[in-house]
Amino acid sequence: MKIMVVGGGGREHTIIKKLKEKGILFCAASGRQYQSIANMFEPVKDDIVFLAENGAHIRYQDKDIALVMMEREHIEDIVHTIRKENKNGDYIVSTNDGSIMDTKNQEFIDLININTSCAYITIKE
Repeated sequence: MKIMVVGGGGREHTIIKKLKEKGILFCAASGRQYQSIANMFEPVKDDIVFLAENGAHIRYQDKDIALVMMEREHIEDIVHTIRKENKNGDYIVSTNDGSIMDTKNQEFIDLININTSCAYITIKE
């Protein structure tokens, strides 16, 4: 197995196109959310596999190949614990289609929206 590590800066798009010409499928692997990675690889996103969320979300050509999701009751428990312990905290919940932020902090919202596609909603208690 050969592994190639590619950094940011735009050169990776040229490298990915050359790999495709040779019949090699490139996989962008990261612990980040899918949408965050997809934004970085927009020009070649249909030509590569995305392994996101530390392997919990694998996507190719806008189709989910594998998706490991938490049980709703676990998510609700975590959200309630965060709200109880950190009343002024900001947090993001990842979904397979983007992210949900629970915050009233406009600076935090602006920062996150620069780098990802997030839906801002308030989850009722």
